[in-house]
Amino acid sequence: MALLRENIRFAHADSAQGGASVADASVEAGVESEDMDAAGIVRVVFGVAALVVVIVIAVFQIVNLEVQDVRLATASEAADTGALKDLQLAAIQKLNRYEPVAGAEGTFRIPIDRALELMANESYDRPASDYSNEMILLRE
Repeated sequence: MALLRENIRFAHADSAQGGASVADASVEAGVESEDMDAAGIVRVVFGVAALVVVIVIAVFQIVNLEVQDVRLATASEAADTGALKDLQLAAIQKLNRYEPVAGAEGTFRIPIDRALELMANESYDRPASDYSNEMILLRE
């Protein structure tokens, strides 16, 4: 360690008089230069971060495609068995038929168009106090 200090002092003394520079004396003494390439380190860090982001996005896209494939396969299996068509038919029938509601005596299901028409007509028979201010403006 003392030898290193003497070499660096020697380099300092000589550099003013045209001798070896501090960096040259450090290398000769076996000491690595402390110059750090900060811009290079920042570029590497940002490069790795960008690579990680790209990999994460790619993995999410691949998983999303797999999920869509599974959903499509499930939907096509349901359509093949006719279960989906049966469900759609039952929903359409509930929206467009007059029929009693099971389990509710005296309650009937009516088509949705007729229900909307009745609701609109009945709304004019109600007093204005049943409605919010916004609805009162819409009624007028």
